[in-house]
Amino acid sequence: MPPPPRLFIDKLAITIPLQGIRGEEVHQAIADSSERWCDFISMANFRNRGYRGHYKFTTPEGHVAALLLEPRNRHNNYFKLEYSPNNFGESGRALLGEYLREVLGDGYLTDILDGKLTRLDVAFDVFAGYALKT
Repeated sequence: MPPPPRLFIDKLAITIPLQGIRGEEVHQAIADSSERWCDFISMANFRNRGYRGHYKFTTPEGHVAALLLEPRNRHNNYFKLEYSPNNFGESGRALLGEYLREVLGDGYLTDILDGKLTRLDVAFDVFAGYALKT
């Protein structure tokens, strides 16, 4: 009997409210982090025009998380994180968590929980465990 389809999160986007000067501090922390995290963080040119600051966090395997700052629409949250948890794997998610702790501070998990989930793509891998004939 074939295995059941595997459910996974393909894409996740969260916006985090950072009030007042804290947004500027986090933006500066990301800019300053490029020295210590030079293998992982860099400026980026994403198509998302809704934010002024574009950075990408790249895992050693080459998977990318978008870090967007300073929304053009003042009603949006200051910081947006968008990535594929499934592609990142456990080690990539741990590395991203370590980085977020550095730039957001020790309360980064509370920041994420206080954030707004803006995108969640869930998928089924119906071919998991099947050998496809070519």
